[in-house]
Amino acid sequence: MSPNFLLVLLLVVQTAFSMPRNPFQPLLSPCDVLLKQLAQWTLHGVISSDKGAIGVMRDAQKKWRRITSGMEIAPGVRVLDISQQRLSVTVPSECGQSFYSWKMEGKKYGMDAYVRSANSLVLSKPRG
Repeated sequence: MSPNFLLVLLLVVQTAFSMPRNPFQPLLSPCDVLLKQLAQWTLHGVISSDKGAIGVMRDAQKKWRRITSGMEIAPGVRVLDISQQRLSVTVPSECGQSFYSWKMEGKKYGMDAYVRSANSLVLSKPRG
């Protein structure tokens, strides 16, 4: 490689890293960034078994995750409790709040539209 090419490459990389931040974007603390990221997570279900409950969540990157009690889902964020309707985690104490939780949202999907209990099943007589 020629020395000129290396010099140009060094100048381009240095210029890219030394660009000033956007003054129109607010400064966010690490806690604000963490809470904003946690707000993008959604709880989609809870599976209960003898060994404990497993939460089915979708994270900020839209990846499905199985969450268990005691699991660390992000740096400083540990799962505290999983119930049928709620999943709670602890967040770092410097964030001003000690807990963050998600509630199950009542959603009705296309497959669930025609679900009936066995007690409400009506049999029709064949026409003949």
